[in-house]
Amino acid sequence: SIVNPSLKALEDLSVDASDLIRQMIDRKPSARPNASQVCNHPFFWAESKRLNFVCDLSDRLEHDALSANDKARCHQSPYLDALLIEQQAVKIVGTVWGTRLDQGFFNSVTKFRIYDQSAVRDLLRLIRNKYHHFDDLPLEFKEIISNQEG
Repeated sequence: SIVNPSLKALEDLSVDASDLIRQMIDRKPSARPNASQVCNHPFFWAESKRLNFVCDLSDRLEHDALSANDKARCHQSPYLDALLIEQQAVKIVGTVWGTRLDQGFFNSVTKFRIYDQSAVRDLLRLIRNKYHHFDDLPLEFKEIISNQEG
């Protein structure tokens, strides 16, 4: 019904699509996004914009983690609270995100660096590092990734 709609159908959609629709049908009209906000929602982002966002967020989390260790700098500029993101890690990446990756790929990326598979920051770091060092990946993984982009 319109008064009490079922949102079950949203479970079958992508996270971005579901998020956008939930925002657009909010009971309070003032809480709904305007047309410009809808058009700028991540659901409509190109893959390159999504990847750049992930890399930028990873850089920001790394920078802010360093700033958090230097309290004087911390108070001089606002920083993204990485702790708040990590508190939601189970919702964001699950408990062990490495098990959701191709095992051969995961083995190849963990040869030179250890990642905390329960941390959002480490998954973002892995994505950023592999993006910046794409040419260092084994050929089979470069081909798989290239085929998914096209």
